[in-house]
Amino acid sequence: MVMGKVKLGVSDLYVSRYGLGSMTFGIQNTEEEAFEMLDYAVSRGVNFIDTAEVYPIPASDPRWVPGTTERIIGRWLASRSAADPGLRSRLVIATKVMGYSPSSETPRHRTDPPGTQDTPAHLDAASVAAAAAASLRRLGVDYIDLLQVHWPERYVPNFGATGYQPDRAAAHGGTVEIKETLGALAALQEAGKVRWYGISNETAVGVCTWETAAEQMGVAPPVSIQNSYSLIHREVENGVDEAIARGSGPGLLAWSPLAGGVLTGKYLGSDNGEADASGGDDSGSGSGGAPPVDGVVAGVGTYRFKAYPRFQKRFMVPRALEATAHYQKIAQGAGMSLTRLALRWAASRWFMASIIVGATSVAQLAANIDDLDGDEPDGAVTLDPALSRAIDEVYLVFRDPVASI
Repeated sequence: MVMGKVKLGVSDLYVSRYGLGSMTFGIQNTEEEAFEMLDYAVSRGVNFIDTAEVYPIPASDPRWVPGTTERIIGRWLASRSAADPGLRSRLVIATKVMGYSPSSETPRHRTDPPGTQDTPAHLDAASVAAAAAASLRRLGVDYIDLLQVHWPERYVPNFGATGYQPDRAAAHGGTVEIKETLGALAALQEAGKVRWYGISNETAVGVCTWETAAEQMGVAPPVSIQNSYSLIHREVENGVDEAIARGSGPGLLAWSPLAGGVLTGKYLGSDNGEADASGGDDSGSGSGGAPPVDGVVAGVGTYRFKAYPRFQKRFMVPRALEATAHYQKIAQGAGMSLTRLALRWAASRWFMASIIVGATSVAQLAANIDDLDGDEPDGAVTLDPALSRAIDEVYLVFRDPVASI
């Protein structure tokens, strides 16, 4: 297998078509397990490692401490660099600064030792600088390859919500303008602490606003956008794709291409295609696990959505599960697993730079990477046009079934 790499926007960053997600490191996965997966991913040609200052998640887990995942990656990097001094230069390490939140524990963990009071989180210059400094310290690196704004300061319908609501915008507490955030990111670039920056969970309007601000300020535009994208959440195609297509637009880094594990098909009953809505695995990993027997999925007690039933439950709503059953039939007709269909479809999209897939074991990681065997000399993934048409026909009936008003 050739692990192809894709250039991000106007940057000099080339990211592997498979990006290793890390949000399970520190809660769902131990440090030892994380080290094993990082080792394996690199051995398979993965160079893009994605994390965030708020990881691991969900924050509802009593073990949650923001920054834990970055510390684990930092210790792995220090350990492996002792024997391989060139490792750091071959990697693209991406992390994120959180967007607006009316109250959060994360900002106080930007200092060592942490503060004692939760505060609102904003994307003002001081907060961006503090977040970057904390990430650099925890990762044990001199520079961050890609620093991303995790979600906007301003109100946008996000994380499954759709339809802009002016009254919600008026009540929103985000007050920092994009130009201030951009100025802070540009200062970090000028200081050599950040090579490039990107945005995440953004809209088409947001992409254009960032690019316009960058042009007005005479700095580089964002080189990536990290949004949710999968067979059951194609909202990127409602304008963000057009924004990506303009000039040297940002490359898409797709998070949750398996819709939190739902698109492995492991919640679909074997008898009638109806879903077992009892839980789910938001790690976005695995190749489907054991086949369901009489609608019961082996190991369901370990799945993330079973352990955290309130977390990202949009992926488990009836219409999303019904759409998943249709996609599974398409996969079966093509002689492949639903996981393979979902990953290859996402990877084959013209605007895709890298799909970010988490895993909770080396076996899951290996299966996911195998599913992305390249069809072209550069490692590009293609999908049979007939399969694409069949998928689009389902999409026209089940258009973004995870969405809510």
